[in-house]
Amino acid sequence: MALNTESNFISRRQFLTTSGTIAGGMALASLTGCGVVSQLTSRRPPNIICFMADDMAPEYLGCYGGDIPTPNIDHLAQSGTRFDAAYCSASVCTPSRFSLLTGQYANRCDHPVFMTHNPVSDPACITWNTYLHANSDTIPRRLSQAGYQTGFAGKWHTSPAQHTMELPPLNPDDDPEDPTVDRFLQDHQRALIQAVKSTGGFQNAASVLWENWEQAPLKALRVHNMEWITHGALNLLDQFSSDQPFFLYVGATGIHGPDHSAILSQDMRLTPEGRFAEPFAGSLPRDSIVARLESAGLDAYHRTIGMVQVDDMVGALYDRLTAQDRVSNTIFIFLADHNTEPAKSTCYEKGVHAPLIIRDGRREIGGTSNQNRVQNVDISAYILAQAGVKTNSMLLDGSSAAVAASATQKELNRRLLYFENGYTRGISDGQYKYIAFRYPQHLLEQMKSGAMTEAVNHLNMPDQHQPAIAMRYYPGYFDVDQLYDLNQDPYEQDNRSSDPAYKQEMLRLQDELRRLVANFRHPFDLKDTHFQMSAQYRQLVAFSRARGTGHIPWWRDDFRWPPR
Repeated sequence: MALNTESNFISRRQFLTTSGTIAGGMALASLTGCGVVSQLTSRRPPNIICFMADDMAPEYLGCYGGDIPTPNIDHLAQSGTRFDAAYCSASVCTPSRFSLLTGQYANRCDHPVFMTHNPVSDPACITWNTYLHANSDTIPRRLSQAGYQTGFAGKWHTSPAQHTMELPPLNPDDDPEDPTVDRFLQDHQRALIQAVKSTGGFQNAASVLWENWEQAPLKALRVHNMEWITHGALNLLDQFSSDQPFFLYVGATGIHGPDHSAILSQDMRLTPEGRFAEPFAGSLPRDSIVARLESAGLDAYHRTIGMVQVDDMVGALYDRLTAQDRVSNTIFIFLADHNTEPAKSTCYEKGVHAPLIIRDGRREIGGTSNQNRVQNVDISAYILAQAGVKTNSMLLDGSSAAVAASATQKELNRRLLYFENGYTRGISDGQYKYIAFRYPQHLLEQMKSGAMTEAVNHLNMPDQHQPAIAMRYYPGYFDVDQLYDLNQDPYEQDNRSSDPAYKQEMLRLQDELRRLVANFRHPFDLKDTHFQMSAQYRQLVAFSRARGTGHIPWWRDDFRWPPR
């Protein structure tokens, strides 16, 4: 199916010139690849760029029918494949990135911090806690061992917070224009680069943002600076030798908070690695953003400004590939870590359904859409397969087949999708979705005894934030078992788990989930649900719903859901 992505939005080039199916079932122990890391095949493997956007719904993109023109990303879709049924397995930053970089579900994390907070006797709480460590078997580490040049630029967010590291002494109120502070920022950035290289297995890194912009080392820098990330990514491209293939992972920060409109009054030369003398080459001027949006009949605000900048980043990378004559042997993967509120951090569709576009420069296919179900762990397997890396010794939870398959190869479609967020687990066959909410025993006991005066949200977050948004928009949020008929109820408002008409589907998917989670070290018992069905628990739920959420600056409280 050809994609219609025409737009009257001025393109980057115009501006510059005028101014994996899970094979056979869900027995995850058998889902490894096919061998220890081998030498690359005699045929030159492709270069690979994996570009990850942050907090992005498919409908934000022009090629998915969105109202914000994204000509550079649309160009990838016009000459590649747009996946309409692509999903992450966990819909928050850290576990989603963990899964992409390892090819494993976040439940397999064995970082000491994760294991300390999640004893093997309890179900694991999957949140911003699934970290990599120096011995993690990562995709870039495997590619480096197999002869690839590997590099990273942008948002990392797969390691513990900066305060756990030995870093230069910076005070959040320091002035980035101060020469001493500038030197400390340079030292700070060098330390982060080294940590990414040793932890992630990358040979090179640049423009590293450790977490989100809100955690930048100085308050004066807590504003998006995607031009700085683009600068680092372009430098890495320039450093890669033409004699070897490369893998470049770029983590954009759009359109996560803080408010993107703040960039309009911020000097891009002030960065987390010190002050640059000149604006960055390769990026369009910030003062063009509002004019470009107005020319498309759009207001300039958080989402539209962020989307323009993400699209500009993609355009800058593609233009550099073109200038280096590398486009024809480069696979360009565009994806997002997850979708957005009101279902961010949950197993609901609005949280886990994400954009995915793959353009393989070796195969001009005229723009197609693919309806096969794909998850981020499948993309990891696809990257290794395309690189010619054999992976018998790796435990992979995905398969490259669903990603590489054409839209007509239904037999290669991923049979089931698996989701994990906080204390919830989900499984879907595309039509029906089952979600289970199970607490560890110590939380159940605290709620039963009265030590807690409200029901614990699924992430066990005292300030609630994303969980409180989700509980407001999803009636079944606190239900111990949930079953949704996605064909009839795509916004997951009608829990059918107790409906006799859906009993067989409920039992089937429950059994599938039970078999799947048995492969993890942390238990997830689907049996004991008595307390979560009691009047006492319902009262605690009412208290939790009434308290609401902490402040999320970019969240619009008048959000309409379901859409009318």
